[in-house]
Amino acid sequence: MDRKLSNRAARRVQQADSIAVPFELRGFDGLVTLDRLANEDPQRWGYRLLGHFPMEQPLGFPVMWASVSSPAEGYRAAMGWIQLVY
Repeated sequence: MDRKLSNRAARRVQQADSIAVPFELRGFDGLVTLDRLANEDPQRWGYRLLGHFPMEQPLGFPVMWASVSSPAEGYRAAMGWIQLVY
């Protein structure tokens, strides 16, 4: 990464990125949609809950938003979500 860039510019992500991942579970076709966008509003994403946190610090960092859709109902629709961050 170019060290001459400002902190804010270096941390920026593209304004919006999306991917859709199809899957099959218990005979039903489903879709996971993942959106990545730049954090332009830290209060929207709950940073105020962290107490005395500098609100300008997370500006430009990525925010991930995922949704799962499937026509399955009841126990057939039961799914879990594991998030790994490294």
